[in-house]
Amino acid sequence: MSTTPRLDLTIRPRRREDDERILEIFAQYEDAFLMTLESLRFHMDERVREPGMEPQSRVAESDGRVVGDSYLEPHGWTTEQGVFFTQIEVDRDLWGNGIGSRLWQDVEELLRERQARKVYTRIAEDMEHSRQFASARGFAPTGRAERYSRLDVAAANLEGYEGIEDALRARGIVIKPLSEVDYKDETFVRGLYDAATAAVRDIPSTEDFRPTPYEVWRQNFLKSPSSKPEAYFVAFHDGRPIGLANLSINSKTLAFNGLTGVMPEFRGMGVARGLKLRTIEWSRANGITHIHTSNDAENKRMLAINVRLGYQPLPAREEWLKEL
Repeated sequence: MSTTPRLDLTIRPRRREDDERILEIFAQYEDAFLMTLESLRFHMDERVREPGMEPQSRVAESDGRVVGDSYLEPHGWTTEQGVFFTQIEVDRDLWGNGIGSRLWQDVEELLRERQARKVYTRIAEDMEHSRQFASARGFAPTGRAERYSRLDVAAANLEGYEGIEDALRARGIVIKPLSEVDYKDETFVRGLYDAATAAVRDIPSTEDFRPTPYEVWRQNFLKSPSSKPEAYFVAFHDGRPIGLANLSINSKTLAFNGLTGVMPEFRGMGVARGLKLRTIEWSRANGITHIHTSNDAENKRMLAINVRLGYQPLPAREEWLKEL
């Protein structure tokens, strides 16, 4: 593939006024991940991060119009230094004009400046054009993938969920939304962080897991515009958080299922199923027609729960890696 652009391109840092156009291009690739303008700006401009962990976003501009964009950030879950994640997206109507090549050249320069050793990306399994683009630039699949799926809320299969919360209560476990909890209480918030970290630690990963420091996590807690206390459910045992499931509300009818996790010592009791049930009941009562979710392909337990509920598969996102 030629790296000579066929358009007069300018590569420059992203500006806030670019965001609506960036989302238009983003939606061509990630229909399961549609986010609001406010959520994008929170992620890019307002989220608290550790020093040196800030993301960089650049755009390709032609004749005053954004035609592609790139995203680069340090890999936040690893103990290893010099590991990054990148994503490049180009307006599909303009593929073949060298836009992606120019954006990748720019990303390579940023990686050199930051003394990167590895860079990851994700590619939808049905995007052969993107697979070829990445392969030609030295990326290769790691063998890992995120399975994406979508639930028609009205058609969810709740057979076998009758009485599940009664059964949990018999074990001393209750589920509450954050709207019924003093979620500003520091002891509670610390306990929720511990539960979330314990759950995330067991998610399969190519890199060794490093949790987000509590001080950083605490400052971002419930700050995203897509987060709602009434759509964030926590399982308690003797007053201690032991599991959670939260919905990101991306529009009036669409939600994304964030982390659903249970501390290891409380797994196998139906806690995750009870939490899932709450998210579905809330969605039905609040006009959400579809819930999207993603799971590591090796997370068999959660995949089985989702399949039984009626989640329908969407193209997986494969993990690709380039060693620098």
